[in-house]
Amino acid sequence: NAAERAALGPLQRRPLIKDGASKWYHAPCLALAPEVTRGGGHVFRGVAALRRGRALRCATCKGRGATVGCGLAECTSSFHAPCGMFRADCVVD
Repeated sequence: NAAERAALGPLQRRPLIKDGASKWYHAPCLALAPEVTRGGGHVFRGVAALRRGRALRCATCKGRGATVGCGLAECTSSFHAPCGMFRADCVVD
């Protein structure tokens, strides 16, 4: 829906360098991916998160690139960051 798209924001091309190429991503989705760490203004393991997310569909909008998992141990759902925030049955933190 329009609210989810607005919260997701535009794709950004940022210097997540892998094999000499920058990658396109939604900043909120990458920021909440479990394998991503930040330090000194840099994002670490972002390419790994994007690669993993490519294979996952969002439980809310059904689009690919769902890098954020539900925080409930018994739940296996994955989301785009803002899509997960619209779910009452899952925890995104």
